Amino acid sequence: MERLNLCEYALLAASFLQLHKAQAEISYVDFDPDIVLDDPGELYLLDFDTDGVEDFRFIHHKGVYFTYWGSQPRYFDAIFAGAVDDGNWIAGSYQTYGSAAYSSYVTFHPYFIPLGYPIGVMLSFQEYYSQLVGAAIANADGTIIDYKGHWGEGAEGYLGVRIERSLNYYYGWIRVTVADSSKSITIHDLAFENVAYDNIVAGDIFGNLPIESVLPNEPILYCDGKDLYIDPGTYQNTSEHELSIYDLSGKLVLNQQLNNITPVIHLDVNPGIYIACYSDSYQRISAKIVIL
Repeated sequence: MERLNLCEYALLAASFLQLHKAQAEISYVDFDPDIVLDDPGELYLLDFDTDGVEDFRFIHHKGVYFTYWGSQPRYFDAIFAGAVDDGNWIAGSYQTYGSAAYSSYVTFHPYFIPLGYPIGVMLSFQEYYSQLVGAAIANADGTIIDYKGHWGEGAEGYLGVRIERSLNYYYGWIRVTVADSSKSITIHDLAFENVAYDNIVAGDIFGNLPIESVLPNEPILYCDGKDLYIDPGTYQNTSEHELSIYDLSGKLVLNQQLNNITPVIHLDVNPGIYIACYSDSYQRISAKIVIL
């Protein structure tokens, strides 16, 4: 089956999303420290909506198989995710492997969803017990010869999820990093929409992030001590720049209008974990920062 083009999906979903954002009620959970699965066989059961019931499972699996002619061993590292029980779903697409001449099978690959994309009714979801997030296939000398899944080569992005409660659907995201040729997965944080059937934007924790298209050289925010560094990316000549800093309860602790983009801003706030939001005439981006 042809994979969903997420850029096309984002455009189609925009009108649906904007109908609901005024009423958005988002719950956010930050894992400190992050959850890391980097040993073969490691399993983590995630209570997504913090109700005391485990909803999703993540596992790192390592193994070997032989090609269909039986003489060439293939070694692999793989990351799997899936629902613990009925009512929990992950967004993704089907992929068929093999050929009619020998044998084939169909598997479901969770999407790699970038920051700013909507997660909601227009995505395809499955509730399979185990789904292939990503895998790296190597030959006997360790050379990678193939990648499987949307996350196989490794990256930081978002899993789109849906949970069912009292016959209603709720959407959310889980930010993860798959690294080192699928030898590890790190679970950073998650958020979910408390309004049934309402869409959520990947990375949004306040209910106010717009749908973003993928921009070349998109803005980057990072912190060193109390100095916040801003790389505005493509659009540097706009006259409107704004920086907002929120604590994890959603309280605004700093708001600053910038006449001209300043690459380094000293933040006079208490040490801790915050969400920094930068916006200009063309774009908006948020990032978790740690102020020391």
